[in-house]
Amino acid sequence: QNLAALKYSGPSSVLTGMAALAQHGVRTARGRRRDRVHVLVDHSCRRTSHGFALLTRTRYLPQIIERNGLRCAPVARALVDACRWLTELDVVRELVAEVIQEGRCTLTELRDAVRFAARQRTALTREVLREMDAGVRSAAEAKLRVEFLRNGVPAPSWNADLLTPDGEFVATPDALWEQVMGVLELDSMALAPQPQLVSSDSAAAGAARPAQRQRAADLARRRPGRPGGDVQPGQGVPRRTLRQGLAEPAGAPPRRCLIPRTAYLGEHHAHHP
Repeated sequence: QNLAALKYSGPSSVLTGMAALAQHGVRTARGRRRDRVHVLVDHSCRRTSHGFALLTRTRYLPQIIERNGLRCAPVARALVDACRWLTELDVVRELVAEVIQEGRCTLTELRDAVRFAARQRTALTREVLREMDAGVRSAAEAKLRVEFLRNGVPAPSWNADLLTPDGEFVATPDALWEQVMGVLELDSMALAPQPQLVSSDSAAAGAARPAQRQRAADLARRRPGRPGGDVQPGQGVPRRTLRQGLAEPAGAPPRRCLIPRTAYLGEHHAHHP
């Protein structure tokens, strides 16, 4: 179908949307059933959509990336076009998070793709970009952020690095409240966010999420008597939920968290409990 759609659409056409994302190796796109193949064609093209070939005219054809012998749009443009046809915010959140977390494109590239693409049907993508600009990196974090805002919970720093006073990386918790030295870690993602892949100009940010709790525990054991080295991996279930949206499903594993006794492990906070 992909090859047939390209042949029908002409020599300058390129695959986009889910069809292109699947060729780029995005798991969600590869597992999603597609009735139509989305193709970008030059604005002057006179062909129209036919059968399974969905043609979209554009004045700005993207750079061609060849994948498996097929002409494909770059990941960022394909992602924008794929999200146009999704109607649920959570589905858009999960698709964008997967692409960003796997390093297939950066937030900068996605912003550029949204800016140059037509605005039609991009409201959900723009909303997810605003959430990511606030620091969230998963659908679960985005929903939690909405509940925090709705219920007046002070805004945390999302996905901020915890460092020792000498700059040693400890962990990147989902949410950090520096003023009260509290952090929250949601065990809700199959993918581990890698901050070094989020932006094209961000610095390398230490180990990936699965190893963070172990690193924190190791650091605490190595520095048992040193202020600023006292980090305890904790585990617990909140006594209350923030409205029904945060309710714990029956039999769900408990949320885990790291409880640093000093924010950023700094000695100037050593007197806080």
